[in-house]
Amino acid sequence: MPYFSQFELAAVRKNITRRKTGSIEERESEIRSEIGVDLYNDVVAANDTDLQIFNALRDDYARS
Repeated sequence: MPYFSQFELAAVRKNITRRKTGSIEERESEIRSEIGVDLYNDVVAANDTDLQIFNALRDDYARS
């Protein structure tokens, strides 16, 4: 007999995107308004290289 026969596990997902609507620009604007312009700019600066790669790939896919 199991020790915890009533124990139930629940799947918990973290760091996922729940919404797929709206453009990247709309989502960026929403985030900017939620966290403030200064913090948003700090995050963008800290992720500059990643954003350059993302933008290059996005532009590449848009052309194809």
